[in-house]
Amino acid sequence: MRGIAAGHQTTCAIAKDDGAVWCWGENNDGLLGHEPNTQGDVSCEAKTEPAVDGVYPSFACSPTPRRIDGIAGVRSLAMNEFNVCALTDKASNGHIGSMSQ
Repeated sequence: MRGIAAGHQTTCAIAKDDGAVWCWGENNDGLLGHEPNTQGDVSCEAKTEPAVDGVYPSFACSPTPRRIDGIAGVRSLAMNEFNVCALTDKASNGHIGSMSQ
């Protein structure tokens, strides 16, 4: 692993061999590189959020790392609650997530 970055409820890592990005956790804003509730997303409870009548809110997620298609040669990552930004070996930028946030 070259590096790791963590957002609100999503974590991403850079593969040492090819600089590919692997992410796991929340996918409500497409942080796993695909539309929420697709490609095998499961429903996860957000126990970091307040429970309402004893029930925690749920969200689309992947508890296991998933390779993000279309981004490789990554040198570093930066994350926030809604976005993952990557700097590649060719000094270009990649983006995953919600452009509206």
